Amino acid sequence: MYVIETGRAIVTRLWQGREIELNRFGPGDCFGEMALMDLHPRSASVRALEPCLAIEFGPDEMLHLYEVDLQQYALLQMNLGRELSRRLRATDELLFRAAMGEMPNAPPSLR
Repeated sequence: MYVIETGRAIVTRLWQGREIELNRFGPGDCFGEMALMDLHPRSASVRALEPCLAIEFGPDEMLHLYEVDLQQYALLQMNLGRELSRRLRATDELLFRAAMGEMPNAPPSLR
């Protein structure tokens, strides 16, 4: 997982040979949290739109945090769950609108 300190990035996914924008991130936003939590490969690509500085937090750091500060570990897990839930709600709304025949021309930000 990465937390952006400075800069901006774009999240994309390939669909039928086209790159589709899913989201944009800036300072304070995280990405890669799904891979950190479920240990599966990434589901999208992230590319910097401008120079970025980010904090990297992987499975080893997660285990270390668990071992040294269980309270902070639990807080991090809870906040990651909230972020995933927020993104899932936004995606559910997009899927519902698409099923009802209302597909936006450009994907809105999932924020």
